[in-house]
Amino acid sequence: MKSVDAMLPYNTVELPPERLTLQVCSIWLLFAISSLVFIEPAPYDGVLLIVGFFCFMFGLRVSPHLSTPLFFLSGYILANLFATMFAPDPIQCLKHMVVTFFLIFSWLFYASIIHDNPVRMYKIIWNGYIFAAVLAVFLGFIGFLRITPYYEQFLFFDRVKGPFKDPNVFGPFLIPVAVYLILQLESAKGILSFFMRMGLLLFVVAGVLLSFSRGAWFNLVLASAIYTILRLITAKSSADTAVLIKIIGLVVAVILVAAVWAVTSIDDIGQVFAHRAQLVQDYDQGSAGRFDAILIAIRESIIHPLGIGPGQASEVLALDPHNLFVHILVETGWLGAIAFSGFILVTLKEAYTVCMQPSKIQNICIVLFACLVGTLMESMIIHSTHWRHLYVMFGLIWGAISAKRSNLV
Repeated sequence: MKSVDAMLPYNTVELPPERLTLQVCSIWLLFAISSLVFIEPAPYDGVLLIVGFFCFMFGLRVSPHLSTPLFFLSGYILANLFATMFAPDPIQCLKHMVVTFFLIFSWLFYASIIHDNPVRMYKIIWNGYIFAAVLAVFLGFIGFLRITPYYEQFLFFDRVKGPFKDPNVFGPFLIPVAVYLILQLESAKGILSFFMRMGLLLFVVAGVLLSFSRGAWFNLVLASAIYTILRLITAKSSADTAVLIKIIGLVVAVILVAAVWAVTSIDDIGQVFAHRAQLVQDYDQGSAGRFDAILIAIRESIIHPLGIGPGQASEVLALDPHNLFVHILVETGWLGAIAFSGFILVTLKEAYTVCMQPSKIQNICIVLFACLVGTLMESMIIHSTHWRHLYVMFGLIWGAISAKRSNLV
């Protein structure tokens, strides 16, 4: 067994075994409750602050390999502060910045905790994340089937949102778990294990489909496709390639058959699907539509190159631009947009490099990279600036990058 010091290479204070156990349990709990975000601040937020403070207080250190992303995120924070001077509502601006700082802290914490012991921490984190996803879908099904009092708390009109405020966040939250479960199918030992994992995968995918989020559907397809391509490229043998093709083919076939059956056999699903499957909805078009709001925001960013202030888009423009990059551009100015885009580009470049290098966590990195690309592409049509799980993916990926640079995997 590795010593605590070997597992925590940047620690200056050696943690006793019982404290390490408490740390692991806390990380699992943190992810297990990460889907319970129907209130603000969510229980997840408080637990993260406590666990993060505890870990940094008792020896967790920031890896020196995080200096480049920290440089870009520092520029983004600076842009937020500059833009505050032009905000019509400073109080709302302050609230928005607090959330931004919290999310950047979450990125830093996850990157640091993964760096210390990537193999073990990934196991704990994915276990907790799967629990959270299953809980979210279970609550979503309660709403969809209308089987308990207050079932409407888990619905947004006829769309499933589970314990989230918005089905457009509920759906994307489940996608990393869905792609990870595809990876788990490859290592299933025995028929029983394979079908149990397949059942779990179908359950989670059903949650994505019932969110009736066009962006989440696109995200799921794109992330799964990127995952499959990278796994085929990095397969160690022709036998691994054949197994992967068989598994992916089976998964796609089963999901398609189940989806077609649900759409054609269940009236509620068929009606909502027919409406949501339209590429352009009524609220996308017109002077108050999604696309027009993006164009207005771009024009506003030219007039106000330093930004209109964090969290001020809905105040100044009347509508939030449903695009992560345009949203950052108009609120934090060109400095904020350049800094955050630099962070994303560096992340994608380094993550892709790690995906191509053999290691104990190579396949996990492929899952995270595929899901991050899917989420960023979805962010072209949705305002994901403060999505918690987006910063979780950033953190988990940078933990792998720094661990690989330190030759820990």
